[in-house]
Amino acid sequence: MSDAQSTTLPEGMKPCSMYRIQDPADGSYWDGHFLGGIFYENYRQMGRITGDTFFYDGKDADGQLSFRDGIAGNFRGLKLELRGGMVFLDLVEVV
Repeated sequence: MSDAQSTTLPEGMKPCSMYRIQDPADGSYWDGHFLGGIFYENYRQMGRITGDTFFYDGKDADGQLSFRDGIAGNFRGLKLELRGGMVFLDLVEVV
């Protein structure tokens, strides 16, 4: 990963470290992980982080992006606030 890419990570996220997404409400994990600012589902690249913005490339059943403009939400440190501000998800580093 280049230095330019590593500077786009949210505060607290380390380059080349793997993070799972955990729902703090019930402790469950989402299928997928972040590695170096890229989001993978089952090892397929599905999104990316630019600054504190999370872009998600997933599509709904109609083939449309799951989130308008592909923007799923924003990071506040290691918390992901999904668009609409209703859901906060924690990133948990995998050691």
